[in-house]
Amino acid sequence: MSEAELENEEVGLLVEQEACNRWHLDHDANNGDDPRHYDATATTDTPVTGIVAGALVEVKGCAEWISDGSARRRGRWWFSKSNHDALLDEGGYYALGVYDSDEVEVHRVVLINARAVDGILADRWSTCGKQHHSKESAQLPWPEVLHSGLDVGVSD
Repeated sequence: MSEAELENEEVGLLVEQEACNRWHLDHDANNGDDPRHYDATATTDTPVTGIVAGALVEVKGCAEWISDGSARRRGRWWFSKSNHDALLDEGGYYALGVYDSDEVEVHRVVLINARAVDGILADRWSTCGKQHHSKESAQLPWPEVLHSGLDVGVSD
C-alpha cells in the first residue's frame, strides 16, 4: 500500500470514528464480505435527522481544501454508483465529514438521507476507468451539501 493510500485509509478511519461518536453509530469496519457497503449502523432514533435505530450509514470524508498545483479548490466526496444504489435500496444515510488536512482534524460531520444525496448526484455520474472498483462514480464538493439548505443534521 502506498503512503498516500495509507494516509487516506487513516484519515477515513478518523472520519468514521468521529461520525460514530457524534451521531451514536456503531462502527462496522469489517463488512467487506457484505454485498451492501456501509461503515456504521445507527444505534438510536435521531429525530433531527429522521434516522432510526438499525439504519445503515456510509461515512465519507473530504479535505476542506485541496491543492491543484498552484491553485486550490474545495474538497469533494467521491460516490460509487453501485454502493450508492445499494444504500438507497436499504433506506440508508450518509455521514459526510470535512476535515482539515494540515491538522488532520474533523471539523464537521453531517448526517443526510441517501435519497437527498441522490437528488444532487442525479446528473453527475460518469464512467470510471478499469483501475476503479466501480463502473460509475460521482464527485460532490462539500459546500454543495453544507451550504445547500438541504435537511441535514449538522454536528460541528
